[in-house]
Order: sequence, then C-alpha cells, then structure tokens
Amino acid sequence: MTSFILLETAYGYGLFERKESDEIGRHLESVRRTFQKIDKIGKLIKLYVFEPFANSDEALENILAISEGRASDKLCSFLDKNVEQDSDRVYVAERTLASSIQGRLSGLECVSDDIGQELIRNVRLHAPKMLAKTVGSTLEKAQLGLGHSYSREKIQFNVKRVDNMVMQAVCLLDQVAKDVNQFSMRLESWYGWNFPELQKVVTDKGEYARIVDAVGMRKNITQEKKDVLVGIVGEKAAASVLESAGVSIGTDMSDTDEANAKEFARKIISLTEYRKKLQLYLSDKMGDVAPNLKGVVGEVMGARLISHSGGLSNLAKCPSSTVQILGAEKALFRALKTGGKTPKHGLLFDSGFVQRTELGNRGKISRYVANKCSIASRIDFFSEKQTSLYGEAMRKQIEERLVQCSEGRSCPENNAETMREISRRLRGDETPGKKLKKEKKEKKKKKSSAKVSSR
Repeated sequence: MTSFILLETAYGYGLFERKESDEIGRHLESVRRTFQKIDKIGKLIKLYVFEPFANSDEALENILAISEGRASDKLCSFLDKNVEQDSDRVYVAERTLASSIQGRLSGLECVSDDIGQELIRNVRLHAPKMLAKTVGSTLEKAQLGLGHSYSREKIQFNVKRVDNMVMQAVCLLDQVAKDVNQFSMRLESWYGWNFPELQKVVTDKGEYARIVDAVGMRKNITQEKKDVLVGIVGEKAAASVLESAGVSIGTDMSDTDEANAKEFARKIISLTEYRKKLQLYLSDKMGDVAPNLKGVVGEVMGARLISHSGGLSNLAKCPSSTVQILGAEKALFRALKTGGKTPKHGLLFDSGFVQRTELGNRGKISRYVANKCSIASRIDFFSEKQTSLYGEAMRKQIEERLVQCSEGRSCPENNAETMREISRRLRGDETPGKKLKKEKKEKKKKKSSAKVSSR
C-alpha cells in the first residue's frame, strides 16, 4: 500500500508520496527537529505529481469547495488519475473533505488522523522549496491573488448597509455642533462690544449670526431694518431688538471690524446650514443601515451607539447590560475600583426617555431602553429584508413603560406578542390584531377558571 499526502495550494493540487517515517517516535523533540530540515524530510516525503489550476476562476472555485468541505470535480479527477483506489491511501487535512472524497470515490481510503496532520503540517512548512522546480517563485503571488478573490467572494457587500458611513457622519455632526457653539461664543464676545444687549434678546446661535450679517453695527438697526429683523427672529423679538439698540451701552466699531465680524458670521451661518444637511443625510443613512434602531432612539442616538461600539455587528453582539452603560466606562471602572455605585446609564441619558423619568425610575427605564436597542440592532444586522416596524412598535412599548412608571398604569404589551403581530403584518395577514385579542381573551378565561377551581 502506497501512502500519499494531498496538498491544496493556490496554484494547484499536489500529491506527495510518503517513503518512510517513524510513527512511534513522531512526538519526540528530536524527530520534530528532523522534520524541520528540508534535507531530512526530502528523504521521507517526495513530490509524486502536481497539477496546476487552469486559471484564477478555477482556483477560486476549488478553494471555495475545500473551505466548505466539498470535493470538487477537479480534485476528484486529479485523485482518480493518480491514485489506485483499491490499494492506496491519501492523507487529507480536513475530515469533512476526506468524507466527501470517499463519498465520490468509494474505493479510495482517505485518512485524516494525527499522523496525517503531522505529515501535512511539515509538507506545508517546506512546500515553497519542494515545489520550487514545478511552480517557481509564483506561489506567493498566487496565494495573495487568491486570498483577495476569496475575501471578496465570502463578504456579501451591500453599499446601503455600510455602517462606517454612519459612524463617520455622526462623529462629524458632533464636531460641527461643537465648532458652531465655539464660534458663536466667539462672535458674541466680538460683537458684544458693539451691542451687548443682543445676547439676551436673541438666544439662538443661528439667528444671532444672521442678524450680525444682515445689519452689521448697532447704529444700522433702525426702523428701516425692521422687516429684515422680522424675517429672522419674528415680530416680537424684532421689536425688542430695536428697543435694545436705542438704549445700548456698547462701544462703536470701525468699518474693518464690522466687515470681519460679518464675514465670521457668514461662516457660522454656512456651518449651521451644513449641520442641518448632515443630519438629514444621517437620518437617511440610518434608515438604510439600522431602521429599527432609528425607530427606537432616533437617528443621532442610534448612530452614536453604533459608533461607540465600533460598528453595527459589535452592537448586535452586546448584551443589553453593556448597551446600557456605553459611554460610561470610566465611571464604571472607577466604581468597581473604589466600591461605589455603578452608573445606571451612559449615552442613553441623552435619548430623552431617561430625562423624562423620575430619578428613582431612571435605572429601570435605561435598562428597558437598552433592551429594546439590543433587540433592534440584532434585527437590523441579521435580517435580510429591512423594515422599521419593529423599531416603531418597541418605541411604543417604551412610551407605555414611561406612563406605567409615572402613573402606575397597566404593563405594556408583551414583547413576544408584538413581534408575532409584526411578523404577521410583514407576511400580509390582514387581521393580526383580532387574532391577538382573541388569544388574550382565551388566556384571561383560562386564568379566571383556574382561580375559581383553586378556590
């Protein structure tokens, strides 16, 4: 009986004939060191035959089959031509591949045991030198090209579901918001020398910058500019601005100062408009990437959760307890180190649900919201068809839970029942609500009958 070793490479299939080896002493360190030398292993294992792939497409097809544990037509024909099925033995690396080969070539003995794994490991170690005369120096290039093709084939790329764009957009949105606030404060300090009372009358940063750009110095704020002011801040606020300008204690500005202040105000206006466009872009992108998460906590908070966790896949893997304290890691580790109280919420505090709750119930609500966010992110990541119905239903559950905590009303609808109803709606069932009501009534009847019987 002749023993062969099957080697799958990016360039083709190779069969190595096993001349002789010490099976009893293969675990000894001295034997292992012998296998690491090419001149020693060359006496034990010889290249029998090598058959290259015809092109890159055939190489990709065969490597995909091997990764799935299937014997391709190319591999079976290669073994059928070079191995006698009734007398020879072939060592294969994967057991699933060995069973697949035996299923197609019933007379061939395919083995995947410890001895075979040791032999294959040493053949792979010295394969570039043992195949140098057959393949040359193109093996590494073939491995690199096949690796890229294999990765592209295995990754199902969908442009509409790229969460990296969401992460970049929300980080840019936060940065633009900070820049607008800082620039607005600088403009108020700058223009405040000329008209300090305007800060108290107009509190909106964008409206403040538009007034500075439209009228310039305080002395230009007259009745002739009233229509311009009304178009920016409204009738009542415009009257207050005109009144404050007449009694202002500010100092005068030069024409150069006025021109620079107005130019700076225009920069702030453009940034404010860009922030609105960016938020619309983020809303549309979240509708494609994570519509249910957007339905639960909104596009900005959902994008922040995705960005902080490192992607939608990482967020989908997080339990609700981790989602609850995302953004409060420093406080958590400080509490664990000092033995203090652990934080009840992190980024979710800005979602609006926690802030609307009383102090004693904020931990419950943040955990409930985190639970819904965890469910929504998993639906968004693993579902093939995108829909926002689950997120809208879970948001309704959160609203009901808020009412329950504040007023003590009945509990929100069971989550399993909600999911069943949405699944029926997606399948096209027209009357899911009626069926659920009947089921609830039947459950109530069973409970009441059980109580009566127990009495």
